[in-house]
Amino acid sequence: MVPVRQDPERRLPILSAYLGHVHVADTQWYLNASPELMRESMRRLERHWENRS
Repeated sequence: MVPVRQDPERRLPILSAYLGHVHVADTQWYLNASPELMRESMRRLERHWENRS
């Protein structure tokens, strides 16, 4: 699980790859557009990586 205090921008490349974006800049708007959407995206990414083990 990602610590709450972790800077989301540090994990942006992972989210970008998960969403299938070619450029990290295509994902950047998630941080500004909707904090709730970003949290949900991170939860989904965490579940995805947890299920791979």
